[in-house]
Amino acid sequence: MWKYLEDEALCLLIDAQLSERQYTTIRLQAKAKGANIYPAYKNIRAAKERCYPDPVTATVGAKTVCRPYSISQQDVYFLCKELF
Repeated sequence: MWKYLEDEALCLLIDAQLSERQYTTIRLQAKAKGANIYPAYKNIRAAKERCYPDPVTATVGAKTVCRPYSISQQDVYFLCKELF
C-alpha cells in the first residue's frame, strides 16, 4: 500500500477544502482500518510552511526591519497543481 507524501496530502487537503479537524478525522479513521497512508497534520503544515519564501530583512539605521512575505491559499493551490 502506498502512502501520501506530505506535499501530496497538502494538495489533497486544499483540493477538498478540508479543515484540520476533517483531515485528522479521515486520517485516524483510515489508520483504524489499517491504512496508515496519510501523514500527520503537523507534517502537512510543515510542508505548507516550506512553500513560503524567506522573509526580507533590512537594516535601517540601528533598527532591523523584517518584512515577511505571505502566501495565499490560492498560491499554494497553484503550486500544488504545477507540481503534481
